[in-house]
Amino acid sequence: MGQRYAAVAKDHNPIHTSNLAARAFGFPGVIMHGMYFIVRAAAECQTVVARRNKTLTYPVEVTAKFVRPVVLPQKVGFKVIPTTDPGEGGVVGGAGGGKGAAPYFLRYEVLNKSSKIAVEGVFSCRVQG
Repeated sequence: MGQRYAAVAKDHNPIHTSNLAARAFGFPGVIMHGMYFIVRAAAECQTVVARRNKTLTYPVEVTAKFVRPVVLPQKVGFKVIPTTDPGEGGVVGGAGGGKGAAPYFLRYEVLNKSSKIAVEGVFSCRVQG
């Protein structure tokens, strides 16, 4: 997966494609690209919005904190928590999708095989519906 994503993203950093290079930089093996997880988390956030019968119009901001690397191969999980405040959990209360509408905040977590957070952040978007 690391080499395939590297080809698509045109990011051939050797820690993502070579066990030898990854180990030289202190990782136990090839690690997955952080940007891959941000894109996947955005897709998971879009799914949560769709389950509420709403349509994501455009992202306003995406933040990410890389907590720990994900060594390949490894399956990960995604947790999306709608929130009214990007700093804490809660129930989302967003409005419609115009530029003046209040954004939806979705806190996301990428969980490694031990269910520990690998990447976390907030996806802010506007929605219609």
